[in-house]
Amino acid sequence: MPRGERDCHRGIANVVVLGISEREGIGITFFDFLKLGFLVMGITVAVGLGVLWVMFVL
Repeated sequence: MPRGERDCHRGIANVVVLGISEREGIGITFFDFLKLGFLVMGITVAVGLGVLWVMFVL
């Protein structure tokens, strides 16, 4: 499972985005990022499981 999209402290791209947003005056809290990260992760896992199901079950 990719760990970079789940929370803001695990991927270097996420740290860069947080730094740039802070410089521009847009505050992103850890929990704001975590909520969206878990949503994206859940959708990614669901789509992946759907593809695997279609490939191997049907």
